Amino acid sequence: MSAGVFVGLVLGLWTLGLGPAYAQDSFFESSPGALTESHAEIDGKDHCNDCHTGGRELSNDKCLGCHDHNDLRDRIRAGKGFHASRQVRGKKCESCHFEHKGKNYDLRGWRSVGGERDFDHKLTGWELKGKHAASDCARCHRRTNRQGLRVYLGEADNCGSCHKDDQPHDFVRKDKLDCARCHNESVWKPATRKMKFDHNNPKDADMPLLGSHEEVACGKCHPNSRFNLRLKDPAACDNCHKSPHNGHLFGTKDCRTCHSPNYRTLDGHRFDHARETRFSLTGAHAAAKCYDCHTKRLAKRQPRRECESCHADDNKHGNRFKAFGAPPKCATCHPASRKWGPEIVFNHNDTKNTRFELTGKHSTVECRACHRGKAADDFERFDPKTVGCMGCHKHANVHDGEFKDSQCLGCHKMAGVITITPESVERYHGPESRFPLVQKHAGVACEKCHLNNVYKNTPIECGARCHEDSLHKGSLGDYCRRCHAGGQWDAVEFDHTEDTEWPLQGLHQTVPDCQSCHPARDYAETPKNCSAQGCHAQDDAHKGKLGDACDKCHKESGANIFNHNTMSEFKLDGAHVRAKCSECHSSITFKPQPTNCFGCHPEPDIHKGQYGTVCEGCHSTESWQDIQTLHDVGDFSLQGSHDNLSCVACHKDNRPLAGAGNLCINCHRQDDIHSNSLSPRCGECHSQWSFTPARFDHSNVGCFLTGVHRTLPCYDCHKSGTFAALTGECVGCHRDTALRVTSPPHGALFACGDCHNPNSWNPGTYNGATGYGSNSICR
Repeated sequence: MSAGVFVGLVLGLWTLGLGPAYAQDSFFESSPGALTESHAEIDGKDHCNDCHTGGRELSNDKCLGCHDHNDLRDRIRAGKGFHASRQVRGKKCESCHFEHKGKNYDLRGWRSVGGERDFDHKLTGWELKGKHAASDCARCHRRTNRQGLRVYLGEADNCGSCHKDDQPHDFVRKDKLDCARCHNESVWKPATRKMKFDHNNPKDADMPLLGSHEEVACGKCHPNSRFNLRLKDPAACDNCHKSPHNGHLFGTKDCRTCHSPNYRTLDGHRFDHARETRFSLTGAHAAAKCYDCHTKRLAKRQPRRECESCHADDNKHGNRFKAFGAPPKCATCHPASRKWGPEIVFNHNDTKNTRFELTGKHSTVECRACHRGKAADDFERFDPKTVGCMGCHKHANVHDGEFKDSQCLGCHKMAGVITITPESVERYHGPESRFPLVQKHAGVACEKCHLNNVYKNTPIECGARCHEDSLHKGSLGDYCRRCHAGGQWDAVEFDHTEDTEWPLQGLHQTVPDCQSCHPARDYAETPKNCSAQGCHAQDDAHKGKLGDACDKCHKESGANIFNHNTMSEFKLDGAHVRAKCSECHSSITFKPQPTNCFGCHPEPDIHKGQYGTVCEGCHSTESWQDIQTLHDVGDFSLQGSHDNLSCVACHKDNRPLAGAGNLCINCHRQDDIHSNSLSPRCGECHSQWSFTPARFDHSNVGCFLTGVHRTLPCYDCHKSGTFAALTGECVGCHRDTALRVTSPPHGALFACGDCHNPNSWNPGTYNGATGYGSNSICR
């Protein structure tokens, strides 16, 4: 084998793992030192790889994989504790924890984190506060490992893990040992104001606080802060309360059977006697106190149920009822748990009790009604064989002594039953009797009419006793038979004509029933006027417009007697007499209705809205064609030439006939020769027969003409047809004439009156001679 092959074989064997034994031998020969006591069990060459990874390198996973450190590994993975904090997370274990330093070396590594006393406990997730911050580590961390070193991992975080022995509450359960729910870390007392404790929560306490317990201080039930009560049942009342019922029947029962803190007092209690004992407490028993029946002398025994076991001394009857026991059994007469009287439950029909069966009313009367007496031991005895019906004081004067005792059962069926036999009915109320029972009377019970069993002198009139007159309320008197027959309410005997002051005539005889006129059957106060409420007020076709005296126009036969000329302010004449009512009255209420023509006859189209609404000014009621003009009378009566003109000659262009006016200018404006210079009152000068001659008086305009001016034609002065506003001065008309005179020249002369007069121009005076003296033609 060559040297190369040998070297390769050696290297291969080393690679295949044949070399470690040699390597370990050489490693332990140069071991850095002994392991600490904590790792003493692996201190040997066979356990190097328990911590090392085949050489000098160490592995965190191997450290934490050791069963002693599994809990630390789990906390690191959960991100809890100091080794999961930022200060440690990611570091190698050996950076703080050194080995091979000898058996007694402190492996915990305090020096790497500043020492045990300066350690920041907050990094563990449990910050030290209050007194915890000043406490020595050994007060809480008491466990040590095999080396004797204190162990800090695995301490419980609840208070009870440290304070279980010094807590005064005797708590055992772990959840109860959470002191922080009531205390803080600085002092035990006083407890925190806001506790994390709810007495009504089953997780915190086994007894909820109800009623008066809510107001009790904790120390009243838990002295010395001991919360575990002495009895197994924490809700048991005996934990706090001493029972007053010891040695008694009540003391054998749970207090809660009767008492509850919800009642807020021990004096208050509730007990369902009927359900718990099957003995119902009613009447006086319901008001009795418990110890009235459950006496202390009975101790734990129950009282008997029989009344006489308690009430033997209360018996007031002496020996009267000794047949029912000694003492007599109270329940024979008295109902259980009620007052002694007056209600009685004695069974008179039981042959074991009596020999007289109670029937009819006998079964409903009180005992004392027959068994007379005043004292409780004084109940009258009867022999049913010798005592008749009238032997009882209730029958002493029945029927006012009309009958004998032997006759009672001649009418009545049996003792205590007042129902009478058919034979007696036939005798007293048959067809031949004074008051036969017919119709609805046949089924009426006797006592309905014969009150208090009095049969004599019973009135036969309906309203005297039997039938309250709730319908007529006495308004028709008390003699009902005047209208009604026995046993029926229909008024078959009534005749309206014979029995009233209002005989039915005409259509009133056909009214189907009385209620049509007498609503609610009130007959006495029925009104007699037609329009009254209840008669024709509702069917008044005129809606009250014509008043309430219907009979003025209508008869009971239906005839209408209305006369327009005698009963109305609007007299009918002409064509109105022939007109139908409906032609003027659109509704049969008739009122209100206009009385002028225009109210019924709107202006016809032929007038074209020109002539207004006073139709009667031109037309008569005989016919529309019977026309009389207004121009024959009034302010503008037509005369002369106007009387021969047609209407349209003046009323042109659809001009309304009314309001045209009586001024001449309204029609003669175009042919006014005065050019509208005078007033529009043409009639002051002209007449209707002709425009000429005119009768104008010049003095009416303030100018009394003088001289020849009085005879001149108007146009000599009013040349242009202007008849107004001319001057009266001579020069106003004669200036042109004056200018033509040259001797003497008149150009500068204006005062004509100085030389001339109105009678003649010539001769004129001059050279100081006196002229007319006025320059106006008006005097």
